[in-house]
Amino acid sequence: MSDRFAALAEGTFSGMYINSLGKAGLDGNGNKKMDACYSLESAKERAIHAMLNRLKSRRDGCSMWRPTLQKLNPERYHTLVREVKENVEWTYHLPSDSYRAQFRDEDLAGILGEI
Repeated sequence: MSDRFAALAEGTFSGMYINSLGKAGLDGNGNKKMDACYSLESAKERAIHAMLNRLKSRRDGCSMWRPTLQKLNPERYHTLVREVKENVEWTYHLPSDSYRAQFRDEDLAGILGEI
C-alpha cells in the first residue's frame, strides 16, 4: 500500500455530476495509486484542478488543461475555484489506510483539528 495521500472530490454542478477520479492519487476505479501525492494539501489541489478542467470542459464544450485555465481572466478563474470548493464533497485516503479506510472532511476535522 502506498505511503502517500489521495483525495476524491465529487459534486453536482447545474445537474452535471463531476468527480476527480483518475487524478489526485487515485486511479479511475478509486484505488490509491502507488505514486500518489506527497501531502493531503497537494492531493486536494490536484483534485480541485481536475474538477475545474472537467467543469470548464463540460460547460464550454472544450478541453482546457490547468495552465490554460490559469491564464483565464483572474476573476473568472477564482469564481470557478470558489464554485468548485463550495460544492464538492471530499473523500481522503491517508498513508495509514492499509485497510482502505476513507475519511470525509468532518471525520478528518475531528482527527486533525480544523482544516
